[in-house]
Amino acid sequence: MNKHVAKGCLIAFLDGMVFFIFIMGLILYSVGVKNENRTSKKAQDIEKCTEYVTVTITHVNEFWEPVNDSNGNRLDIEENHRSKFEGRYEYVVDGKEYEGRKVSYSSIKEGDSLEIAYNPNDPSMHYTKDEINKIKRQSGGNSVSGFFTRVGLLLMVIAFLMAVPLAIYNKVTRIKQKREHERIMREIDEKKKEIDL
Repeated sequence: MNKHVAKGCLIAFLDGMVFFIFIMGLILYSVGVKNENRTSKKAQDIEKCTEYVTVTITHVNEFWEPVNDSNGNRLDIEENHRSKFEGRYEYVVDGKEYEGRKVSYSSIKEGDSLEIAYNPNDPSMHYTKDEINKIKRQSGGNSVSGFFTRVGLLLMVIAFLMAVPLAIYNKVTRIKQKREHERIMREIDEKKKEIDL
């Protein structure tokens, strides 16, 4: 293979890698920021939920979630499944009735009690203690969303640092090719003049 062709293939491959790394970084960064914003919004909502009430589960639904084997193949749901529970509850604020639900992989039974926090200005906005703890964990700097954001930003920086020398190399190569082309054209013109003489 010609030396110039091999070098051209390598540069094209590196250009493709830079583009791929940048796109992956952009996707991870966007997903992370979007999830962080959603978690931040929920954290702000939680701060407004200053009133507490104990509720009782009045109705429970159990769902079966499929389970996959070690190769990722879905197993027969009737024989191999994971149970997911949805407990329904009601609560009354200022004489008005509101509804809510708790979803968990842990068993929920009718008659179970749990504490919820609600917004006194909008009692329909409420969170269970488990939801509050989960959102507080997610809003910390070590959340999965924060990890995605940081990795995405790092990948974009790496792509930029790779792109700068590649862009300079491509520019210098084009200038050299242009000068070489001009030199060849001058030689051709000079030979034509010699032939005409």
